[in-house]
Amino acid sequence: MPAEILPRPAHMTVDSRAIILPQLLQLEVQGVRSALIRRAVERFRSQLTRMSGQEMTFSKVRNGSLPIEIRFVHDPRYLTLDMHEGYSLDVDDKGVRLTAQGEAGVLHGLSSLLQLVHRESGHALLAAVHVNDEPRLHWRGLMLDVSRHFFQVTTLERQIDAMAFVKLNVLHLHLSDGEAFRVESRRYPRLQLIGGHGEYYTQDQIRHLVAYAADRGIRIVPEFDTPGHVFSLLEAYPAYAAVPSLNRDDRATINRAALDPSNPQTYLFVTNLYREMAGLFPDRYFHIGGDEVRGAQWTTTPRIARYMAERHIASVEAMQAAYTSRIVNAVTRMGKTAIGWDEVLRADIPRNTVIQVWRGREHIADAAAGGHAVVLSSGFYLDHLMPSDAYYRLPLPDAPTVSPGHDDDTVAPPLSSTVPVIGAEAALWTEIVSDEMLDGRLWPRMGAIAERFWTPDAACDSATLYPRLTTLYERIELLGLQARANADAMLARLAPGQADAARILLEVTSPVRNYGHNHEFMQIRHKKPAIRQTLDSLADIAQPDSFRAEAFNAEAEAFSRGDKAVKPDLIRWLILWANDVEPFEREAAQYPGLRDGIGTVRDLSNMAKVGLAALDVEQDTNWRQRAKAVIADADADYAASVDTSIVTNSVQPPADLLQRILPGIKTLVEKSNRSAER
Repeated sequence: MPAEILPRPAHMTVDSRAIILPQLLQLEVQGVRSALIRRAVERFRSQLTRMSGQEMTFSKVRNGSLPIEIRFVHDPRYLTLDMHEGYSLDVDDKGVRLTAQGEAGVLHGLSSLLQLVHRESGHALLAAVHVNDEPRLHWRGLMLDVSRHFFQVTTLERQIDAMAFVKLNVLHLHLSDGEAFRVESRRYPRLQLIGGHGEYYTQDQIRHLVAYAADRGIRIVPEFDTPGHVFSLLEAYPAYAAVPSLNRDDRATINRAALDPSNPQTYLFVTNLYREMAGLFPDRYFHIGGDEVRGAQWTTTPRIARYMAERHIASVEAMQAAYTSRIVNAVTRMGKTAIGWDEVLRADIPRNTVIQVWRGREHIADAAAGGHAVVLSSGFYLDHLMPSDAYYRLPLPDAPTVSPGHDDDTVAPPLSSTVPVIGAEAALWTEIVSDEMLDGRLWPRMGAIAERFWTPDAACDSATLYPRLTTLYERIELLGLQARANADAMLARLAPGQADAARILLEVTSPVRNYGHNHEFMQIRHKKPAIRQTLDSLADIAQPDSFRAEAFNAEAEAFSRGDKAVKPDLIRWLILWANDVEPFEREAAQYPGLRDGIGTVRDLSNMAKVGLAALDVEQDTNWRQRAKAVIADADADYAASVDTSIVTNSVQPPADLLQRILPGIKTLVEKSNRSAER
């Protein structure tokens, strides 16, 4: 088994040898006494036991077993933007040597070491390597919306564990939105009692999550979005609403409500709330939101329109800028550095305010013109349900050098770089993501994105991405991820004990993209009554990545290049898919929740039969004409959700599912056509 670490290190050389991993290891930690490192070593021992399949024990006594030596110095900037995260790792027959200039480097080195373990011929083995590694970006994050759906603390812990495994270092929690306010406020308790709708994190739970993440080298950055996306705040405290009538039954209004910027008490309310919330999160950065304010909330309200006219505030944008300036200054006085979505660039805000770019990469230049550092999220929206390779191909600017004083709110980010991108975040908005879906909607795609955020372009490798992600997925499931287990549970509810044919279908299909499966979004777009979507369909179980389809497509490509050895495997899979219709229809006859998939499984069968014909199996004289029609239909299905502008007026395929073996089928047909022309 080749030595692979994901994200790939900046520099790694691999020895052909493998070291037998004994159950008893001699562990020596050289450096300052650190409870954090002690806990990390104990976690490593437990994880090593699961990864190796044998109970591991550490001893400080020189006993002839494989030595593991960890050397590090304390980093006073641990858990700041410019903490030392680099490490070196050597594994050979003399033992393991891990060296780092700080605690974060030790954590990253241990994660890399875990990935070098595999079993072969009845032994646990450790690949022999030399690694010299450091991150490309200082800020490597995940933005998770916990407002639209609530996630249990244990669910968040699983994501933090997986994030640490792939060296991500920021969890940005979107804690308030129109749907709900998710943190206990002792100053404004109606926020959770009314705005929380029965599900919120207590302050003790927040402190626990912050400590849990900190132990793993991850900072938690909170976001409390204002002045828009505040329906849940205003349910609790309607006195601060721009438009007083709030109707939760009208789903379209939940994202439209805004604060009243003409009311002086609004600023006192927000400032007091932010001060209380800032005390729960020790990180210097505090996200104020600032996106998607609906101008009509202000312009159609007479008192606000009058307020704007009296102060010569000519536009909604200028009104928001005035609001943002006051709030950012208040956050700065709390000792925090504000972050906002790129709409806040309209305001006169301190240069050290960080801009999170989401609407388009052209806003990077806008931020740079104002002297602002950037966290890039544009393109990395996981709720678009694109597969891993789509995110992996996105270009990514290199980060400028961060000065040691950047975490001081009096120091602006460096302007030496024309592209001041200090980091990037993937974002998952959760309108159609439930607690049990979260693992599968984040992973393995976050692994691919983590590699782009960590690894320099020269060391990235898209050709081997899916085999490496397959390995990563299995490893993080060994460490506790529940993506496949939860998907199996969802399928079992749809068809208890009778889901084999459905499982075959789901292995090679993925949900439509770019909000095509977000039915509430579509209803609002078409100005129809919106109903909150139930998340119990085949498209909710299907994953954006299909490892089975990617493997098939790769084998089809290999066959096209002349590798005849893969043909039996291709035929075996194509026969399975071609014959899935009858058993699926039997399952669907018994369980109505599967019936939407009947058209999808028929499409899969037709596609598989085309593939068999292209391989000279079960041909008929009209197969090439049939192949054109089958491929054209599948292409049209993909085109219906190719981007968010198209999806609004397009009919989605049956069950909102895409056929992921399409590239492989095209490859086989093209090869057959070339052969026929000779």
